[in-house]
Amino acid sequence: MKVLHLLNSNIFSGAERVAINLIKASRPEVEAVYCSPYGSIKDVLEKNNIKYLKLNRFNYKNLDKVLNEYNPDIIHAHDFKSSLLASRFSKQYKIISHIHQDPKWFKKVNLQTITYLIASNSIDKIIFVSKHTYSDFKFKKLISKKVAVIHNAIDIQKIISLSKEFQPTNFDLIYVGRFEDAKNPLEFVDLVHELKKKNKAIVAAMVGSGSLVTSISKKISKLELQNNITLTGFADNPYKYMAHSKICVIPSKNEGFSLAAIEAGVIGIPVVGNNVGGLGEVLDIIGAPKTNSFDELADKCSFLLKNLSYRKALSEKESKASQLNFSLIQLKTKIVSIYKEIAEW
Repeated sequence: MKVLHLLNSNIFSGAERVAINLIKASRPEVEAVYCSPYGSIKDVLEKNNIKYLKLNRFNYKNLDKVLNEYNPDIIHAHDFKSSLLASRFSKQYKIISHIHQDPKWFKKVNLQTITYLIASNSIDKIIFVSKHTYSDFKFKKLISKKVAVIHNAIDIQKIISLSKEFQPTNFDLIYVGRFEDAKNPLEFVDLVHELKKKNKAIVAAMVGSGSLVTSISKKISKLELQNNITLTGFADNPYKYMAHSKICVIPSKNEGFSLAAIEAGVIGIPVVGNNVGGLGEVLDIIGAPKTNSFDELADKCSFLLKNLSYRKALSEKESKASQLNFSLIQLKTKIVSIYKEIAEW
């Protein structure tokens, strides 16, 4: 069976990590390739020994050329743009739409939700990464027969191994993720500023990159946090920073899931996050504290930083739950089953 994973981005982030994990997990039963516009993602794919089919531009003409050459049984499209484009090839191929996001517009009647609903008529299976994301979709009742909820999974042993790589600096708090509004990195800066009022020596790391990097740097300077916050930039291995941190903070405004939460959990780093979207669902599963306001987030972090015994207990609980619920073995069973199911239709 041949599966083409289609993504509209050319960088490495959450959905891209999931696609790579799916390709690796489905071997050897499934021959899978990665298809996207050409970009820095090529380096990650090479390291993972994954075949890369490059698009000159993300459009019908270029994808049609690639599909004619590869001739997959299934197009596994990740997120909305890829799903809309893939749906145009439904007469020739089986289509899976895999939704990783939980945007605000998803809950309303608008051009985006109506367009996706229309496209869903040409899609064989729709995968949501959390129950919450599925429940948020305005027209969920009209697509219910096609839906499967499958949580993301991670390469547990690889993450634990990478977390042991040498990294000399210890941190109280860490933020790992894109520097984009949905991930709310500016609130993390505010959090460090708030906690500094009680502990002037507090140290934090922000691992990632994105469009808000300049705004973040300016805010750090304005709040005089240059000695408190380290900006590492994008890191191939964020786990070595996680492993040297006391708390992983996830202040997102909305989330379809949260890979960072289960990655930190597996390593044994206590997670505290906002109770939004699929993130709240993940935090429930691993037994991590959820917060509903900035003040609550600050209070939870302050309490955890002061209580080593509670941090240790939380670390053990979250690590066990993350390893139990989010392994690639579980993902493989579910995803290969879906491939076989729709291939036989």
